[in-house]
Amino acid sequence: MSIPCVFITGSSGTGKSTLLHRCLQTNWPGQLETRVPIKLATRALRSVEEAAELESISPSEFQRIITADDFQLHYENYGVRYGLARREFYSPDQSAVYLQALPTFVALKLRQSLASIWDVRICLLRADEEVVKQRLSKRNSPKNEKYFTQRVQGAKFDFSKDADFVISTNTSPEDVYSRFYRWMLASFDFDDRCLEPKVELRTHTPIANENSRSRPIS
Repeated sequence: MSIPCVFITGSSGTGKSTLLHRCLQTNWPGQLETRVPIKLATRALRSVEEAAELESISPSEFQRIITADDFQLHYENYGVRYGLARREFYSPDQSAVYLQALPTFVALKLRQSLASIWDVRICLLRADEEVVKQRLSKRNSPKNEKYFTQRVQGAKFDFSKDADFVISTNTSPEDVYSRFYRWMLASFDFDDRCLEPKVELRTHTPIANENSRSRPIS
């Protein structure tokens, strides 16, 4: 049986971690828990909450893991090295919902490499350039200042054709979560044993039309 996993993707400042952390508080139907394959990174945590998705390690430890060929995939993003260990993907709990926030190009590579084991879906978050700029300006770190322009320009790239679902995050985090939750319920059947694919979603709703589809969770 394929293990379901959803990668939340998008450029910097679109709210990937905000959505992921909200999902960690979700009581999914069937009492399923949210599990997060931990990312290893050569940077410090930005917040206490980020410990749920990321572990900070030294550059030398990161290199040791590469040498041991223990990464399923590793990459560099805005001067920081990230990796996901193989162990995170080969001992899955079939009664859990797996989520992780990743850059789009990383999620696409993982979806291809894990196809024989996981049922990977991609949810792309998009936001207007001005919204991204405002959010990134609140991150006070030297690396953020160095790569600020590049991060803002990342919002211009459109990977919608590669995603299973697209959400505009120009609205509130609660609205974004509501849309994501409803998409999850439409994508998978939840029961008291596991999460199984319900329908094959390879289409997405254009951002321009999303507001007309959004309804609060009842």
